Amino acid sequence: MRRMIWAGVLSVAVVASVGGRTVLRVVDVRSAYAVTQSGTTTRVPARGRRTWEVTLVRAGERWRIAAVTGVAREGQ
Repeated sequence: MRRMIWAGVLSVAVVASVGGRTVLRVVDVRSAYAVTQSGTTTRVPARGRRTWEVTLVRAGERWRIAAVTGVAREGQ
């Protein structure tokens, strides 16, 4: 049986954009999945909503991911 992982982006917002650097706030979710390697299967549970700050930098005609940082949940 083959099972695919599902990840969904719930929202994206621009936090700051100056020159060739942009910071986005991204909220996503991820389904449970299994990883099988050398006959051993590891099950990874689903993960609810998480918020990330993604920093993009301009590199010529492209944007590159410079950093991804988890944002603490409220009350933590």
